[in-house]
Amino acid sequence: MEIKGLAGCFEKAGKLFYFARICSKVRLKGEERLPEDYFDMLGDGFDGRTCRYLQVTHEDVSAQVLSEKSNEDVLTWCLETGRNLTDEEILIYNSFMSKRGWRDDETREFIPNLIESYGVKPDKRLVTDFDVIEMDEGRWYPEQWQDAWYGCFRAYKPYSVAENGRAVWPKPPFRRRLAPATLNRASPDKSVIELCLNQNSCDYLFLTCSNLSRGSFDLHH
Repeated sequence: MEIKGLAGCFEKAGKLFYFARICSKVRLKGEERLPEDYFDMLGDGFDGRTCRYLQVTHEDVSAQVLSEKSNEDVLTWCLETGRNLTDEEILIYNSFMSKRGWRDDETREFIPNLIESYGVKPDKRLVTDFDVIEMDEGRWYPEQWQDAWYGCFRAYKPYSVAENGRAVWPKPPFRRRLAPATLNRASPDKSVIELCLNQNSCDYLFLTCSNLSRGSFDLHH
């Protein structure tokens, strides 16, 4: 069901996925525009996990939202009042939230049941809670998670945005799969290497590599 004004799961406030969605649900409920189907999960589910991670209550977050603060200002209040997250803690949060349902205790039963309860057409590409929610609300497309992640960390800027909302990326300077043997023979320390993650995609992982000949490297997005 598409709901005007309801933020998607991948929409960010600051660096956090989902937080904008919490704020939008509170605002829509205050304006009496949030469907009753959403009432039971207000403050629970991902809302509750997010608030507990930030060490604030949903009631206090709601009060901040209804005081007409922006999403970013509400998040700043949370970080100052509750838990001030490090970059690593933000990465842990975003990773957990965006991958929930994939290869975990929800995979076998919860995700299939959620798809059925939403009346969403079964699709093997719907593997997370975020996927199912985004599909149900009319925003999902197969590369959505990639655009959400790499839109923040990818070194290349999009030329434009397609009609389906997906960013259109320019081709990188080169696209070549590197065999492990090639990496093992690499000699320059602190060399920057682009590894093609998938032969049929243009998604790149940026590695700052040191002492590759010994098989050790530091990973940076």
